[in-house]
Amino acid sequence: MILTIKKKVKVNNILLTLLVWSIALFAYDKYNIKTSLLCITLLYNFKTIIYHIINFKKNKIIFVFGILFPLYLCFSSVVFCGGSIMKSVSSAYVCVYLLLVFVLENSDFDICRALHQIMSFLAVLIVIIGLLDFTEIVDLYSNGLCAFIRNLNEGVFYKNSNAIFYYVLFLKTSHLFVFDFIYTLVHKKYIWSFITLIALIWSGTRANIYITAIMLVVYLFFIIKSNVKKVMFSLVSILLCYVGYNTTVDKIEIINNAKSNGDEVRRLIVPSIINALNEKKIRWLVGMGNGSTYYSIGRGFMVDGEEIAYLEFLRLYGSLGFVFLLSFLMIPIKKIFFSEYRWVLLPYFSFLIISAVDPFLFTSTSFVIYVIVYDIYVNKLSKKK
Repeated sequence: MILTIKKKVKVNNILLTLLVWSIALFAYDKYNIKTSLLCITLLYNFKTIIYHIINFKKNKIIFVFGILFPLYLCFSSVVFCGGSIMKSVSSAYVCVYLLLVFVLENSDFDICRALHQIMSFLAVLIVIIGLLDFTEIVDLYSNGLCAFIRNLNEGVFYKNSNAIFYYVLFLKTSHLFVFDFIYTLVHKKYIWSFITLIALIWSGTRANIYITAIMLVVYLFFIIKSNVKKVMFSLVSILLCYVGYNTTVDKIEIINNAKSNGDEVRRLIVPSIINALNEKKIRWLVGMGNGSTYYSIGRGFMVDGEEIAYLEFLRLYGSLGFVFLLSFLMIPIKKIFFSEYRWVLLPYFSFLIISAVDPFLFTSTSFVIYVIVYDIYVNKLSKKK
C-alpha cells in the first residue's frame, strides 16, 4: 500500500510537471499537447477528484468555478444566445484546470517551482537568442530556433532600432515571465531575476515593460522588509533610470506614435461593444454567445473578438457571467493578502491588469496562475486553520 502511494505521487509529479511546462511552452498549442496532458492527469486522479466533488461542503468553491461555471457559460452561450457549441466548449473548458487544486491538496508537488523552472529556461533561451544576434554569431533572422517557434505560432522575433530595447523577442506566454520575476526576487535568486528581467524587457511589449517597472516599485516598498535591501534596490533603480531615462522615454514616444492607430482601435472597442449589446437589451444579461460577431467602429468591419478581455467576456456572456468571473477573481485576494503568500498577489494583479489590453484573461495560460492562487487559498491556508 505504501509503495502504491509513493508510486502514485511520483507519477503525479511527472504528469503535473509536464502539464505546467506545456502550458508555459504552448499558448497556441498546435498539436494539442497541453489538452492531452490535462486529460491524462485528470483521468489518473479521477478517484481523488470524484471524492472531492462528493465532499461538496468542503470543496464547494472549486466545484462551483471548476464545474458549474463552465457548464453555465456553455449553456448560456448555446441555449440563450445560439452560439457555436464547439467554440463555447473550447472557450469554457479551461475552467476544468481548477480541478487540479484537488490533485494538489495532498501532493508534495510545488506548482510555483515547476512554473519557475520552465519560465527560467525560456528566459535563458530568449537571452541567448538576443546575445547570439548582438555578438553577430547567429543572426536573429537566420536563427533556426526562432523559425521553429514562429512555425508553431508561439512567438514573434524581430529587431528594430525604434523598439524600446532594440529587440522584440516575444513568446505568446511571455507574460508569465512576470510571475517568474517576482518568484525569483522573493526566493532571493537574484541572478535568475536579472535574466528574467532581460527576457521581459526584450519581449518588446509595452504592457510587460510598464508592469515590470510598477512591480519593482511595489516589491521594493511593500514586500521587502530589510531597510538595507530597500536602499540598495532604490540606488540601483535610480542609477538605471538616470542612465537610460532619456533614451527609453524617446523610444516609448516613438512606439506610442507608431501604434497610435492600434490604440485608437482599442479605444473604440468600448463604444463598439456597447452598441452591439444595445441592439438587444437581453444581451446585457446573457451576452451574445461564442461565435457571434459585431461591428467594430475602429476597424470598420465585423469582428468576432478583440483584445480587451474583460469587455469581450461581458459581450460573450453578459452581466451574469461577468459577475461570476469577477467573484472568481476577487474571492482569494483578502485571505492571501494577510498571509505569508502575499507576494503571489503581485504577479496575479499584474496579470489581471495586462489582461485589460491583451486576450489573456480566460485561457489555459491564465489558469495556471489561477490554480496557483486557489491552491494557496484552498489548500495551503485552509490547512493552517
